[in-house]
Amino acid sequence: MYPGKYDIKHYQGATLNLPIWYRANGAIVDLTGYSAKMQLRTTVASGTVVLELSTANNRILLGDNVTSTATNAGDLANIQLVVSTSVMAAIPAGSYVYDLDLIDTLSQNTPILFGGFLVTPEVTR
Repeated sequence: MYPGKYDIKHYQGATLNLPIWYRANGAIVDLTGYSAKMQLRTTVASGTVVLELSTANNRILLGDNVTSTATNAGDLANIQLVVSTSVMAAIPAGSYVYDLDLIDTLSQNTPILFGGFLVTPEVTR
């Protein structure tokens, strides 16, 4: 499966709380037992990770752990990206790239989303 493209724009110094609806054949996927990982880099080839989000560091929530009340056609999001205000404030304003991978119960990696990640500079500090 080819991942979807979605460019994220976020304000430096503001909490990131982004719900994502992952579906297969139109149905929300049960992510019980899954984990997830996402990295921000300046370029795809860069060896430096600017920010890592994962289920291990609680910056990606899956399934029942999702706290968002945002809905899409009545369904709760089953993936939520969460980055604190202080962590977002430490990311230099600029353009980055990312991809988001799901890892299933058999440790198979599935990239589901990729794109640009623009951090807009904060003015009020």
